[in-house]
Formats: sequence, structure tokens, C-alpha cells
Amino acid sequence: FIYDGANADSKVDVYNWNKLWDNVQLIEMDDLDGDSTIDWGQFGQRIDDGRYQWVVKKGSDKRGVIRTFTWPNDLVDVAPILVADRTGDGIREVAISGINPDDGKVFIRINDGRLPNERIANISWPASWEDYQVMELGDLNNDGFSEFGLLGFTKANRSLQLVIRDGASLAEYGRVSIAGWWENVSVSYDPAKNRIVMLGIDQKTANNTVIEIEPESLQITQQYQF
Repeated sequence: FIYDGANADSKVDVYNWNKLWDNVQLIEMDDLDGDSTIDWGQFGQRIDDGRYQWVVKKGSDKRGVIRTFTWPNDLVDVAPILVADRTGDGIREVAISGINPDDGKVFIRINDGRLPNERIANISWPASWEDYQVMELGDLNNDGFSEFGLLGFTKANRSLQLVIRDGASLAEYGRVSIAGWWENVSVSYDPAKNRIVMLGIDQKTANNTVIEIEPESLQITQQYQF
């Protein structure tokens, strides 16, 4: 349901999807069909066969769908991600992250955001971390492709690490080990300052902490608490 931003009682439009999916999320898309309106995607897991699907409707016409992106049901803890354009067509790509339940590896599977079911990249990390999160960081080395990171605690000794995959080669770009005991951690890339920024709570001091990391050398350049 879309309501007028200035009048909560004024309903602007309604979009409907069939009752075929569980655990659905609504995602604002780019203009996939070039009609100058933002399109809307619903992501969920099919009730009948467990596949993950991202079903897109036109922003200007609620009838039918214009794209259906599909991934197999061989991952668990799956989440959708819109990632930066990798194909040069001006449309962000669609991806899912999840865990292979057989070997514990963490995956990001990226499909072309304009063409249905055209896989363009598979990124993975070994089953060495727990309580992890994965994210698109940004183009750290200025080669035209965003790098991707896994921030998590090692299973061996619960040390915090950021492990980055190169967006072009998909090989390991580098990793940062962050000393101390942490909770509520997150990481992002700040292009204005050209810095990777980690936020978290230092358990020793109970203070909010900011750690800035230089994106090429992956050296910690600044750390402060507040």
C-alpha cells in the first residue's frame, strides 16, 4: 500500500502479488523497463518448491510482472541484496546471500538486474566465521567493480575479522583483524572520506567505537570512542 507522504489518510496506490511466497520483503527497484517510473519487487521463498524468487512489477502498471529472478533452494538464512551495476546498463543487479547447509560456506549470488536469471557472479567465503554479516562495500580499488565484505567472528577464538573479496576477480582482496571484544558491529564504505568505517561497542569500556580503515592498504588509520 502506498500512501500520500503529506496525508496519511490518502491512499495513492496498491500493488498485489499472488500467495505463492513466504517471508516476503518489498524492495524499491530501478526503472527496469525504461518507462520513467520506479518498479517494485517482492522477494520471498516459494511455498511449493522452496526456490527463492524476486518478482518485479511495473511502477506505472500493476497488472502482471515484468521480471522474475529465481535462485535454487540450496541455501539457508537467505536475504536479498541490490548491488551496484556490474554490466554497464545503468540498472543495479539483484543478489542473494546465504549459507550452504552442507558445508557452512557463505555465498553471495549475483544475477543481472535487467535480464531474468542471468548469473554474473558467485562470491563465497569458507565456513570459518560465525555471527557474520555480508555487504557490498564499494569500489575500493577504482577498477569499476564494488568489493564485498564479510564481517564476522572467527570460530576458532571469536576474534573479529573483516574479509574482503575483490569485485572483479572474486579472489580475496585482503582482510583486517580487529583486536578486542566487540558487539553490535557493522561496517560500511564512506566514499567521501575514502575510508572503510566499522562501528561497534567495545565490551571493555562499553563505549561506542568508530574504526577507520584505509581501503587500499587495509590499515587502521583512526580509532575513537564516544
